[in-house]
Amino acid sequence: MAHLPFTDVQDRPTEFLDVTSLTLDEFQQLVPPFEAAFQAHMAAWRLDGQPRTARQFRVYKNCPLRAPEDRLFFILTSLKIYQQFPLMTCESYATMVADRSVSVSTIHFPVFCRDFLDST
Repeated sequence: MAHLPFTDVQDRPTEFLDVTSLTLDEFQQLVPPFEAAFQAHMAAWRLDGQPRTARQFRVYKNCPLRAPEDRLFFILTSLKIYQQFPLMTCESYATMVADRSVSVSTIHFPVFCRDFLDST
């Protein structure tokens, strides 16, 4: 499954609303607090859910979600998908991860969402 960048959808307000449940203005207001919460979370935790002890988090040049807007857009669209498919089993999720149709970094996605919502 290919990643849909924020920049590909931002000029289509109806489609953007469909995939995120937010208007573009609402989305833009969420980006700064989201990025602050994301950076704070990643400073303390690794993607595998373990506490960060040695290396600092940084976004690499080849990261598919380099921009804060892309990270928030990915999370919002993922939430929309998970709401539509609430009965997804661990087995089907593991298959999607193995097939690379879903990112391994989304495994701890609910924990990050909880931390973000608690910080706002």
